[in-house]
Amino acid sequence: GAGGTRNPVKCFVAQDRDTVRALGPVALGPGTLAAWVDAQSLVGHKVPDWESIRVGTMGIHDTGVAVRTFPFPAPSGTLQLTATSLTWLSATVLGYVANDRFLLGPCNGCKVDTVLVAREAVLLDLGTSPAGVTVLPNTSEVTSIFAAADGLSLYFTRAGDSRVFQRVLASGNESVVHTFSGIVRDVNVRGNTLTAVVGGKVQYGLDPIIGNRQIDSGGVLTRLDLQGGTETPFPLGDAVVRHPTLSSDGASVVVEVYDSLAAVWQSDLYRVPLQ
Repeated sequence: GAGGTRNPVKCFVAQDRDTVRALGPVALGPGTLAAWVDAQSLVGHKVPDWESIRVGTMGIHDTGVAVRTFPFPAPSGTLQLTATSLTWLSATVLGYVANDRFLLGPCNGCKVDTVLVAREAVLLDLGTSPAGVTVLPNTSEVTSIFAAADGLSLYFTRAGDSRVFQRVLASGNESVVHTFSGIVRDVNVRGNTLTAVVGGKVQYGLDPIIGNRQIDSGGVLTRLDLQGGTETPFPLGDAVVRHPTLSSDGASVVVEVYDSLAAVWQSDLYRVPLQ
């Protein structure tokens, strides 16, 4: 079809003409709440000069309030440089995956690539000022998290791993939800429907400079029926997908679709019915 209609979007004016500003990723919360990463840098700089997680609404002029600024020296001893996989556990608790950031190039002076390496999963208690910080133990290579509907547990994936896990936050107990046929990431759950990206253009291994890392250029959208355990892939020809977002009823998913055969690496948004 001709596609959907875009609603008004946030497009904040940068601090000055020499500044680039980018928003995302974003997570919609209870009611009108939203959380997003706000990154700004001077033109020509390869990494953000100012970066934060902000909480507000999706109103186009709502700049939100910073609840976490980066870099952040976490209580665990790590230095968090940015956040991915934002998820709301309740109206006052926000989770995210804290990442390190590396700039790698094939040679001195060559164009560099930005590589994010997941370091830990974090919960922010927004009911306190400043926000309370809880670094979840044994989450050094967690690549995606998603809160259960009751906010009492987290679904998550690990680098280089084909399993989706669930952790009960009160006890710390972990269980395997499902084992897929390839490396799994980008987990989403609504009701009895779980979606994730499986296999595809993903590699995990040891880098001599930064240690273990996962390079992800997309994979196959896959649905899992949590009741019956039925696994259903949704291949889109030669394209690969990233960052699926399930609808509230679990009936469809919106994904970034990358044409792996195209001359220029670019993405489109697709809505994929799951019924």
